Amino acid sequence: MARFNLTPRALVFLLVQGLSCGFGAAGLWAQTAGGMVDLGTLGEPHSAARSVSADGRFVVGWSGTNESGELARPTLWDQAGTATLVPVPHQLNTQATAISADGTTVVGTPLALFETHGFRWSIGTPAAAELALKCAAVSADGRTVGGKSDNAAGGFAPALWTTSGGFQSLHLLPGVGPVQGLSADGTKIVGRGARAYRYDFTTATFVDLGSLGGGALFSEAFACSADASVVVGRAFINNSDDRAFRWTPASGMQDLGTLGGTQSHAYAVSRDGQVIVGSARNGAGRWRAFRWTAAGGMQDLGTLGGLRSHAFGVSADGSVIVGSAQLPNGEWRAFRQVVLGEVGTRYCTANANSTGSAAQVSIAGSPVIAEMNFSLVATDLPATSFGFFLCSPMQAFVAFPGGSQGNLCLGGAIGRFVGPGQVQSATVAGTLRLALQPLVLPSPTGPIPAQIGALWCFQAWYRDANPGATSNFTDAVSVTLQ
Repeated sequence: MARFNLTPRALVFLLVQGLSCGFGAAGLWAQTAGGMVDLGTLGEPHSAARSVSADGRFVVGWSGTNESGELARPTLWDQAGTATLVPVPHQLNTQATAISADGTTVVGTPLALFETHGFRWSIGTPAAAELALKCAAVSADGRTVGGKSDNAAGGFAPALWTTSGGFQSLHLLPGVGPVQGLSADGTKIVGRGARAYRYDFTTATFVDLGSLGGGALFSEAFACSADASVVVGRAFINNSDDRAFRWTPASGMQDLGTLGGTQSHAYAVSRDGQVIVGSARNGAGRWRAFRWTAAGGMQDLGTLGGLRSHAFGVSADGSVIVGSAQLPNGEWRAFRQVVLGEVGTRYCTANANSTGSAAQVSIAGSPVIAEMNFSLVATDLPATSFGFFLCSPMQAFVAFPGGSQGNLCLGGAIGRFVGPGQVQSATVAGTLRLALQPLVLPSPTGPIPAQIGALWCFQAWYRDANPGATSNFTDAVSVTLQ
């Protein structure tokens, strides 16, 4: 290896085994969007999807008789949704844990304690090859595999396997524990040591990602973006509760919140690091699959009619999500879900603010009035700056209005969302969010109830300092209400 120099019961089990990087654009299945699709099984009652190819066409996971996956067979679902058995030496008690971004290579891990060899299979070949490690992640091209290897003392060490160099134990790398995610080119690894870490083989650089609660509280990384500039996982905020996190070198570890409960875990991330999927407890304490973006926050993806679900993989562009969800009869099934993209059409140009970024506005939810799910979100604002949203049925462009350093992108009768609770301070991450339920729009002459077929444009104004006190604007978004 010349380039390397040196829950439910099911949820707990999957955490122990480790999860793969989600480099995973939507393919043939993504031509229509909708809710979760049950992918079925190989004949057993239960199944789970663990990873998806970059284009969203191929899904891997397991099919078994036990909801925790201990009695499982590695499974591949193709672009037509057909389930087939992955040809591995030990079919029972084995899971397919990851698929390469190009969709050509599947890796997996044995679940029985006495089995120490995982597998790597090139789709279309007769049989998988055994590898001397339990495989959790694979690079985009399938040439590098990451995971852990068992030792004679009953413990385990982080390990890699490459097509050029074969097996390599990483137990001598300080702070590096089991590998749970890889960058697209395989030169960076993430996982769990004493805490979540990222290691770069090209520079021999180790980074302790810390923890949300500080001190010695535990954290672990499950996945990373294609260049490993974004890492996701879980980190404890106290001695009993852990939260999904998103880490970048610039902002450090960010708590992604929950769905109303006390815990959440982030398992996979899109290629650019902007879409994160995982599981979070809701207000009733049940684990539910989620999709997180900076604009939309954490959104519950629902179930297959049961009470619980988990999302474990995401396509490259963040539009295809896979995982496991409960049926009304209690069985668990692998699912695939296509999520609609951004609502509305972005227009106009925002000027950079004191953070060095140009702030953006977006619409989260649905343009369908009757669905009562419409929110405005502004991102990349200065931390804790206060601001409010604007609306108008007309587009326009006015540079530096009233001495502002931004651009006003609305014309005509401009309404301001300045009612009780509508003027807000941005979060420390620079985000403003306003839910409009019901959807009533302000105007200079009074509130206007939303009407089907009406075009509305939205923008946000906020305080800034660059270098002296001033104001700024986000870009703008227009949408036709339905």
